Amino acid sequence: PATTPPAEEGEGPADDNSGEGEPPSTETIVRTALSRVAVSGAGLSWQPRNKSYTKVGVPTIVYAASPTQSHTASLFGREVSITLTASRYSYDFGDGTAPLVTSRAGEPWRRGNKEARLTHHYEEVTRGGERRTITLTTTWDATTTNPFTGETLTLPAVVSTTERSDPFPVSHLRIDLTDTADEQDGH
Repeated sequence: PATTPPAEEGEGPADDNSGEGEPPSTETIVRTALSRVAVSGAGLSWQPRNKSYTKVGVPTIVYAASPTQSHTASLFGREVSITLTASRYSYDFGDGTAPLVTSRAGEPWRRGNKEARLTHHYEEVTRGGERRTITLTTTWDATTTNPFTGETLTLPAVVSTTERSDPFPVSHLRIDLTDTADEQDGH
């Protein structure tokens, strides 16, 4: 007689695919996988990195460096891959303004990519030891294919992550314009 290996924690006897009962639903597979994998943040990135400024011409740029992630888990006696895709980003800039909420990951500064950038303009400088922190809350959609049925399912907004920037000061930017001739003369 064949023996059935013990079910993993959280799996019922009907979910072991031993011929007794129905295979687990794709939603059950997604939710079980999410309970067993370490979901990372979206890779909060910001520019400039160590200080921000109050001038309108020099905004703080934010973007998510890792808008997708994949995980593999052994569930119900099968290897299951799950892909998480960020669907909503909420950036809180720590200055009392409303969060920037978007479905775009954004991009770092590069010449000519003004439309792709997500920016924020700080209005007030920080004083003394006061610092600002950017908080990114990301909402993820989860997609997997059921290894028993072949059904592919995406569950929207099934998990969220929160990550924070390093604290940084906000200063006034000082710009000194010089004449090229003065610069050539060493002034």
